[in-house]
Amino acid sequence: MSTRSTSYSSDDGVLDDAREDSQLGLHLLSPKEAFSKFDLDSSKDIDQDEFYALLEALGIHGNHEYQEKLFRRFTNRKQNTGTIAYEDFKRAWLLLANTRDELLDRGVKLPTLSTRFQLVRLLEKTIDDEELTEKLAEAEASRYAKLESLKKARIFNLDQAKAPKRRAGLELAAALDMAGQVYVLGTGTNDQFLGKPRKEMSSSSYQQVGGQLLQRLWSERVYNTMANDNTSGLWGRSPTRVALTDSTIFVLSGEGLFALGGASSCIDSVAQATAHLPKTTPRSSALLMMNDAMHQIHSEGRHRDEGNADDTKIANVRSVLRYYSNWRPEYDGTKDTRLIENHFLSSVPHDRLFRSLRLRGKPCENSGLSKIDLAGMLARDITLERDVLGELGHEKLAVLDANISDLTCRGKLKTAKSLSLQFVQCWVPLAKEQAKRAKDEELESLCSKQRERAARESCYRGWIKHRNEMRSKPITHDQGLLAGSVTSRGRDIETPRNVEQIKAISGGANHCALLLHDANSSASLYTWGVGSLGRLGHEKSRDLNYPTLVDQLKGVQIADVGGGLSHCAAVSSAGHLYTWGTGTRGQLGFGQLGAEEEEFFCPIPTKLVFPTRALRVSCGNSHTACIGQEGQLYVWGDPDGGRLGLGEDVDNVQYSPVLVDSLAKERVVDVSCGCHQTLVLTATTSVGENTRISVRTSAGGRVYVAGPKHILGQTCPTFRQLDVFEKSSTTVECISAGNHHQAVVTNAGEVYCWGDNRNGCCGQPREMRFVETPTKIALYEAPSNLALGKPSRLSSRYKDASGLSANNAVDGDIDGHSEDKLLAHSQWEANPWFDVDLQSFAHISHIRLWNRTDEPDDCALPLDFFSKRLLSVSQFPFPTKLAGRECLDAGLAQSVAKIRLTKNRMMSNWNVPRFTRGRYVRLQLEGASFLHVAQLQVFAFESPFYTSPISFVEAGKSVTVATILGTDDRASLETAFERAVVADLSNADILRQLMCYEQVNATFPLDTRKSRCMLCVGDDDLCEICRLRFKYKEELRGIVNREGYDRLTDLEYCLLKTSSLENCLSEERSAGVEFRKTSGRLSALTSVLKVKERLNRTRKRLSLQT
Repeated sequence: MSTRSTSYSSDDGVLDDAREDSQLGLHLLSPKEAFSKFDLDSSKDIDQDEFYALLEALGIHGNHEYQEKLFRRFTNRKQNTGTIAYEDFKRAWLLLANTRDELLDRGVKLPTLSTRFQLVRLLEKTIDDEELTEKLAEAEASRYAKLESLKKARIFNLDQAKAPKRRAGLELAAALDMAGQVYVLGTGTNDQFLGKPRKEMSSSSYQQVGGQLLQRLWSERVYNTMANDNTSGLWGRSPTRVALTDSTIFVLSGEGLFALGGASSCIDSVAQATAHLPKTTPRSSALLMMNDAMHQIHSEGRHRDEGNADDTKIANVRSVLRYYSNWRPEYDGTKDTRLIENHFLSSVPHDRLFRSLRLRGKPCENSGLSKIDLAGMLARDITLERDVLGELGHEKLAVLDANISDLTCRGKLKTAKSLSLQFVQCWVPLAKEQAKRAKDEELESLCSKQRERAARESCYRGWIKHRNEMRSKPITHDQGLLAGSVTSRGRDIETPRNVEQIKAISGGANHCALLLHDANSSASLYTWGVGSLGRLGHEKSRDLNYPTLVDQLKGVQIADVGGGLSHCAAVSSAGHLYTWGTGTRGQLGFGQLGAEEEEFFCPIPTKLVFPTRALRVSCGNSHTACIGQEGQLYVWGDPDGGRLGLGEDVDNVQYSPVLVDSLAKERVVDVSCGCHQTLVLTATTSVGENTRISVRTSAGGRVYVAGPKHILGQTCPTFRQLDVFEKSSTTVECISAGNHHQAVVTNAGEVYCWGDNRNGCCGQPREMRFVETPTKIALYEAPSNLALGKPSRLSSRYKDASGLSANNAVDGDIDGHSEDKLLAHSQWEANPWFDVDLQSFAHISHIRLWNRTDEPDDCALPLDFFSKRLLSVSQFPFPTKLAGRECLDAGLAQSVAKIRLTKNRMMSNWNVPRFTRGRYVRLQLEGASFLHVAQLQVFAFESPFYTSPISFVEAGKSVTVATILGTDDRASLETAFERAVVADLSNADILRQLMCYEQVNATFPLDTRKSRCMLCVGDDDLCEICRLRFKYKEELRGIVNREGYDRLTDLEYCLLKTSSLENCLSEERSAGVEFRKTSGRLSALTSVLKVKERLNRTRKRLSLQT
């Protein structure tokens, strides 16, 4: 950098005196630092007062006249500003500073013989170099800060654009929950249940869509839980039954029989040459039905195009490296894409890419794009040059680009600019050709999407027809019983037959059994798996890899079946009990047939002499339990650890069924035998009636356990009741005992687990090795009373009594008749009302109204005088300025849900329709009367999205499976489907593949636009989609209405008016193909954002060329 020549004359005696006084102070600061320090008003000039303060700080003493002479000496006289600019200040600093010390401090080697003038010039050059380096650093920092700011803005915009997609995904997840799902907690003893999920649950007859989206949504769902993320293939498939073995999980659903798991074989560690073999052990292969001629090895061929994106990226990088002559011959033929990418990132600077793209009309300096993205843009331009200009023309442009880069680096900017103009002129026709090709490609893309849509619609209709035909075909002993796997281990998915024929499925340690109803409604038993010790019930103890009919039970109507470690038991509809398998520890119940510990097994199902009619049976590792007709419990087998619950005195093997006396007063409805423990569930009964003075309550549903401390957390030689649920007044609806842990489901739909938490099977962190007491798993949270203590209002207060305010109805006291209880009591008026503000929007589950239970003093009044009500839920505040019937009608009109309570009850419970989201709840009378309210409870979810409760649970060997049953309520399914489709029209393509949504999709109107969005709540809480729609409302108006093309951009107008597109659409319509309207809100938003981005790029390119 050249510096201006400065005359450093020291004839003035003032400078000599000042230099002597300032030698100590000036070398502590650079001139720029000193200037900034004393430029107090940041005006980039030093006035007279600031200069005097500078002289005082530097220790330059003198009277006022002396200081004024110094100031006039360095003032800019040409501009006559009366201030000292930085350049003048630096000149003064150079003259006043200790030149030698300043140079030495900066590490400059001093000439041997030098005058002061030469030292000043050397210091000036050094200071100029320092300032230039500082400017370059500041410029680089400013550029980096600007890029970071652009990056943050880009991320913010992407988050804004992704918000509607996230909302659409959550609505899709809620709709899928309505159709059921399966949670798997724990990985098994050898990680059997960590198999990689299938990318698509497709059969050979139809390629299903949305698999990767469902996998991503399910991974997000279970991220904060201990559940596995490989069950997304079961989401929404209406699961009904679950069976567990030590290494596999079988799920019976409305769409077929599915399998999950399989213990890994040693061939998993073998090279890829053996990757075509089934990667499971022989036992798992038998359970997964993989070892016979019907097995078809799972192939990933349908996903061969996964590497296309990576191949394209590397091809772009290779093209750019050859363009810059940075390609190395040793990279020819290499498959190490990472090596090529690293070489590109290190050898090609950003500035070189920016310059090449700027010459082609694509300024990208402030775009925030990565090198790989820039390489893709440049590679497309290189391909265009070769296509249009040929190889010689492209080489000419490459030479020009290289010369411009070289001249720029050498500082010959004028010559570089001349060559840049020449390059731009050569690229003008190429830019036009590129714009034309981009338009043609986009048009072809639109047409291709329409054709793909048409083909997919045709294929979907054919698949639905084929699926309905298959569903009408019965399942036979050799067709329709194969289980498709939801992971890469196991069989391919097949179109199911009439799955309703399968009534039950049960698993043992290494074998399975299912009940199949034939055309005559007779239930037959089929078994498969490991056949040693006669556990499958066939004459020959051999392994079976396909469900095979148990001939010995042919003609017997089987109602229930259970499997243990190496034995099975079945109950017929007539109440007979059959057992088979090993009986060494008395688990078959035949009595002692030989010496103790003598090996004994029975391969043929044999009827057991049972004291009463059998209803239900369960098998453990070496014991069995059965429920009798009157709800009594019988147990037999090995009593080790107290698993039989017969007391500490019983330590001998029980070879015959023994009645459990400790449960004689209980009615047992379910029993589950684990490895060393037994769980019992008693019947849940209704106590009392829901009348004007009483409430029906649930009693029973108690859990009793028997077994050792290392499994139950307490030693229970006799059946002992779990106090956890008794104290909380919670009833249990489902129980299951695993190998070393157990699980239950309460009536609120919550799952509790305790025992050995190996591999997280109890739903707790793996660091917690043992869970001593039943602990809730974070899969579902029951709704809570959100009205408790919230602001409430009453239309009037009875006689202005201070104790009868609206707050009495939300204080938690449900007593409807007590001397100490104060009610919410209004005056006699027309249509009195009471309402409560939940203070936030919530998904409301149910509402309980506790009425006044005493009788009216006036005997002429009816007994239900205190109990008839109207309940309504709203998203807006209810009117208060209106009165009478007008107030009632206005409140009902704005309600999202309402009900008329007519029965005379102490407590009225209203199960609010699903997906009802509101904030305000009002209770109002019809006609003129008093309004009395004891308590209003609003049970709702604080989460903004609806979740479904757990229906039942199964515990196995280091694994727990919790299942959500699908709903049969058509109205709820329609609401869920509509919400998902309103959020994103493409959600319909995913949901319609499920059987439960097949009919809903067929009758659903294609135009989902309404005057008000059903996803928004209230006036201010717009959904993510409507926020973005409001932001781009002008751009969207033309696309959504499909009229008034003048409101669209020219580019969008050309795309919509292109004749080839119109011809393509007309041909498809004439072929009879029905299309969904493209006015879906997300698709319209996406097109607007793409058009705006494309136009901005075009304007920048044209402005640069101009």
